[in-house]
Amino acid sequence: MALTRSRDMNPDRPGAYLCFDPRDPAQHVHDRATWKLSDNAILISATMLFAAHEGKCPISWEKVAALADLCEDPEFLPQPDMPPRRLATRDETDAMLRSVLLKAEPQGG
Repeated sequence: MALTRSRDMNPDRPGAYLCFDPRDPAQHVHDRATWKLSDNAILISATMLFAAHEGKCPISWEKVAALADLCEDPEFLPQPDMPPRRLATRDETDAMLRSVLLKAEPQGG
């Protein structure tokens, strides 16, 4: 189920990957044929996390949908007059994605 650059990227749309979008009722998380190209960073990240764990990752698709909406809200998009921001390291990004996108594990007791 892993995403591969050649299979899931579109040369006509750089930065777009084949992704599951939980906001689209026509798409099903376990049916890649229903997924669509997206350049939404949250959808790409969640789909890659899902694929990396072969679909056994407890992703909170409700959170993914809400964050995907924010990624597409013009109010939150970078503006030309904004100062540059430091990019997160891969470890920082992975930690953030795991804490935000994964469902909390039930506490044992």
